Amino acid sequence: MNNILNDFGLFIDNLRKSRNMSREDFINGIISIRQYQRYVNGESSLNNEKLFKLIDRLGMNFFNIHKLYLGRNNEQISKLNNIYNEILRDNLRQASELLDKILVSDFHDEYNRLFYELIRLLLLKRTKKMPKSMVTEKLKKLIDYPSCLSNEIITFVEYVAFIEISGYSSEKYDDVRILNYLYKKIQSDNVSTDSILLSYLPSTYAIVSRNLGVLGEFEKSIVIAQKGIDWCIEYETHNSLVYLLFYKAIALNYLNRSDEAMHSIKKMFALLFVEDKEHKTKKITEAFEKHFNMKMSEL
Repeated sequence: MNNILNDFGLFIDNLRKSRNMSREDFINGIISIRQYQRYVNGESSLNNEKLFKLIDRLGMNFFNIHKLYLGRNNEQISKLNNIYNEILRDNLRQASELLDKILVSDFHDEYNRLFYELIRLLLLKRTKKMPKSMVTEKLKKLIDYPSCLSNEIITFVEYVAFIEISGYSSEKYDDVRILNYLYKKIQSDNVSTDSILLSYLPSTYAIVSRNLGVLGEFEKSIVIAQKGIDWCIEYETHNSLVYLLFYKAIALNYLNRSDEAMHSIKKMFALLFVEDKEHKTKKITEAFEKHFNMKMSEL
């Protein structure tokens, strides 16, 4: 298990100590001493409910703690995270310039090298300097796919590669193993809290819902989209909510449940209006008009 995830339990325990809480008081009524020690040692995981109870006992929430957890990593990880975020914002020129300034020879651990290679491949794909099929094959080799599907806990690099491979494979209808893996993880309501999946759960719901729709699994697509919508509402985050509403609407429309589909679409546009992001609104509007064969003004 890579130490970037291996020590999350230890990180939680250090937060406990910083608040002068005894281990007994911290875990009382939530988990046993033995189970907690195994979690701190990186030997086991906790389900969402138990981890959130522990975090609540610290007087914090998961997203703040995860931000602190990432922030305590070294400068190399910070730089790579910044480049990855530029890619997510479609600032590909900026991402490329930042990546060119990094020397792989300066990396001291394998995870950083894997992260760097992941980013390099994503840029090659986004800038269309390498065919999707070739990028997909290189990503599979990078994470030792499909052997990595047997891992109980996945790293961030594996997670991002999973998403990229799954999207391409769903479009080609040639390999749905990753999609099934992610579907089972999030459908079970018991996502491993050591897994990077938890941090990116809203977007995972959206991506799995989309890919299920591509494969014609519309009922499953609706179920997963609704789970994601419920998650966003419960934890008061709008991350990916627009896409979840959109993919749910598309699946409903394919099942001839047009009234429900339009209800979801109206919520989606209302949220886009609140977000007030011109590029995102334009992109979603164009996709809506393509899939539903109608103009936004006709709603």
